[in-house]
Amino acid sequence: CGLWADRVVWNGFFPRKSNAENLQKTLSAAESSLQVWFESPERVVKTVGLLAQAFPEDELWVGKELTKFFEEAWFGKCSELAAKFSSEVEPQGEWVLVLHRPAIPPVQRSDFDDTLVCLWRAGLPLAQAVAITQEQYDARHREVYEAALRIFKKVGARG
Repeated sequence: CGLWADRVVWNGFFPRKSNAENLQKTLSAAESSLQVWFESPERVVKTVGLLAQAFPEDELWVGKELTKFFEEAWFGKCSELAAKFSSEVEPQGEWVLVLHRPAIPPVQRSDFDDTLVCLWRAGLPLAQAVAITQEQYDARHREVYEAALRIFKKVGARG
């Protein structure tokens, strides 16, 4: 289906008693994954809608009648496919759903203030705290060093 992830999770048939909140808790985005389900024709429209509620921006691949003459497939964001399925798609046949859960995006550079404060409070010298933070966030030395000076002026000297 053209999706890539760190791992593939086979889930069998989609759980009957699912809601958007339970899905979000169950399918954490700590690592990227492909979540694969079978679904019945009676529930496929509802299931795609549920995935759109829980993960509107995640990519979804939906296949119908795979390995058969009348095979069809759809790909897009969950929210887009939910709109399409609610109006255009005839829910007959065997269905497979593949949800792409991307990994959590890396921490933003503006977040290295907390890291600098923690390292400084742990007793590390300014230069070492800057070097560790620079490496962790793949940031420019000058950018981290200026942030450190700004923070340490506010926090004050160690007592």
